[in-house]
Amino acid sequence: MRKFIYALVDPRDRIVRYVGRTYHPWQRFFSHRSGCDERNNRRMHDWIEGLRARGKRPRFIILQSCSLRQSPAAEARWIRFFRMWGKLFNGPSRVRISYNSTDRYWR
Repeated sequence: MRKFIYALVDPRDRIVRYVGRTYHPWQRFFSHRSGCDERNNRRMHDWIEGLRARGKRPRFIILQSCSLRQSPAAEARWIRFFRMWGKLFNGPSRVRISYNSTDRYWR
């Protein structure tokens, strides 16, 4: 089964605010929109509620599809990339990545 790396984008300025991974992208998008999963991330909760108060919602973009094994490293790479461009609501990365030169993929 494939995992999807996705981004939530602010519709006002088109800046990526969150990167995540899931097996079921649309279910995950609707859970973000409802705010039920944001209790542990107050800044993200406030952002989504602020959008909702203005009649807007985050945009949902699938960035990549990958195997379960590749997904933690893929998510971490996208988080590092988008941190250069704006304020992500992702917490500190919990994924350690090392490169095995005999393999094509990050682990």
